[in-house]
Amino acid sequence: MQQTIRLPQPDLAAPLPWAAGPADPFPQPGGDGQPVVDPYAPAAAEARGPGAGVRVAGVVVGLLLGLGGFVGLLVGQASTEGNQTRGLWFGLGLLLLAGAALLGSWTAATPITAGVVGAAPGLFGVIAPVTWSDTVGRLPEIDLGFDLAGISASDAIAAFGSYSAAAAGVLLVVGGVTTVLGRRKGAARPV
Repeated sequence: MQQTIRLPQPDLAAPLPWAAGPADPFPQPGGDGQPVVDPYAPAAAEARGPGAGVRVAGVVVGLLLGLGGFVGLLVGQASTEGNQTRGLWFGLGLLLLAGAALLGSWTAATPITAGVVGAAPGLFGVIAPVTWSDTVGRLPEIDLGFDLAGISASDAIAAFGSYSAAAAGVLLVVGGVTTVLGRRKGAARPV
């Protein structure tokens, strides 16, 4: 006794199950009535930026890092002592100014303030050198009780009116402004 098994006949007009896809292979966002959410957009609080307290703290930190950094940078530059002492002062100033620039990820007020600390007297000394030297010459002699790597406090103040102070200060200000603009555009996102 032989039994015959009948197999179902395929429907050739029906689409193949593995080839079935959406009716529109390129659907438009929001076409189904749902709002479009950009997964890379900054959160509302992040788009607003830091609060007033963070900005004030950033200004204070920028003042401290800017003053310390520019004093170290310029004392290292104007020092008459050996290369090792000059290098230590210069390196300390460079690290403090780099710290101010890196804190721009916290608030842009820090690098902007630190940059203004160096850019304002630096640009004044570059644009009007005679007036700068007269102004510094009228300052009373400041006795710190110790030498700043072989230079007096008046010489350190005079060094603020230099091209290097102006250049470093302007670069810090530009870095802070770039951070502000990048946050407004949504480009600066935390990693």
